Amino acid sequence: MSNKFHEITNEYVEASVASEHYFTAYEGAKYGRITRDEPQGSESLKLLTLCVLVLRNGLTSLGANACLDPSKHNPEHARALARDVAIHQAKGIIAFHWKDMDRGGK
Repeated sequence: MSNKFHEITNEYVEASVASEHYFTAYEGAKYGRITRDEPQGSESLKLLTLCVLVLRNGLTSLGANACLDPSKHNPEHARALARDVAIHQAKGIIAFHWKDMDRGGK
């Protein structure tokens, strides 16, 4: 088998993305619960940005970015950095999927 992992480019991963979703840990904690009470540690949770990429094959990739200084937090920049992490992780997910398929996985 050739080493297909080296063939996985950012362009390939970009073409494999079916949808992307962004939220902060604060939003996940507050709106992912039955009650809408204020989550403990809410200021810190607002500084953790998550990006979930859903790939065309149905697999998902998660990227995160944590800002240490609230005064420097830029939501757009945080989303871009979280997405970069998710794209990098997706390469490994795709490589694993290809290897699994080569071994007869479904």
